Amino acid sequence: MSLFVAAYVAAVLAGVAVGVRIKQVRGADRREPLSPEEIGFLTGGPVRAAEVAVTALISEHRAKFDGDRLVADEPGAVDSPIGTAVREQLGGRLDDIIARTANSQAVQRLGGRLLAGGMLVAPRTRLRRAIIATLPLLLLAGLLTAWNEWTPWTVGAGVLTLAGIVGLLVTPPPVLTTSGSRALLAATAGLAPVDPAELTARYGLRRPKAPAPPRRREVVQTAVFDGHTVERIEADDASNQTLPRLRRGATVLDEPVYRIRPVWAAGWFAGGWLAGELLSEVGDGDFIDTGFFDGFGDA
Repeated sequence: MSLFVAAYVAAVLAGVAVGVRIKQVRGADRREPLSPEEIGFLTGGPVRAAEVAVTALISEHRAKFDGDRLVADEPGAVDSPIGTAVREQLGGRLDDIIARTANSQAVQRLGGRLLAGGMLVAPRTRLRRAIIATLPLLLLAGLLTAWNEWTPWTVGAGVLTLAGIVGLLVTPPPVLTTSGSRALLAATAGLAPVDPAELTARYGLRRPKAPAPPRRREVVQTAVFDGHTVERIEADDASNQTLPRLRRGATVLDEPVYRIRPVWAAGWFAGGWLAGELLSEVGDGDFIDTGFFDGFGDA
């Protein structure tokens, strides 16, 4: 039984490897290098190709950013059909221009050329190969069912086969063919790009920051307090009401009154008591001769 389990597990792993290989499409080899728009399409799809066209127009001074909008800059010819599609929409929001350009005929024609050139896999081909990739594991599951000896080992083998089938179905087939992956790797390998269009083709377009919304003016509420009540004053209106009179009158003093705080009074009392104790130790009428004034009387 252990030999059977080992052989079955090896067969399941081999079936998964064969299924992954079936999903891949070889495509056709390409000798000429890829353009920035083609690199963008292979890297990020139609949206990335539209972003590359926008960057190319900006680098050629045909367009410029105005907040979140793309406006015209300098007149001139545009060589790319996708760039022409972008130029026809100048003056609108950048995201709207990119979305409409990604669905334009120019970008669809670019994708068709890459598909015909063997760089991309057609959607129907991807679906068909995803189903065919599960056939080796389905064959193993059929053999296991035909054996009809259900033990913990065979149940575990069946669960392993089912997991392999689900994994092959869930994992989507690659969008690029093997030749397309090689061409993209050859176009993006080496030194870092300098051309803004190629930078956008690899990493995407960096959107300009949207202008900050105007700050809302805060209204400060003011009021008058007379000691008992508070009367609110509106921002544009003055108070026309008469303030209530105080319940007790105020006494006006002509001269300031200096009050001695209890803490200071206690300090003075303690200081006087210490000075009296020190003088009582010296004696009545006695003083300490320090000799400081000696010699001043001699002239």
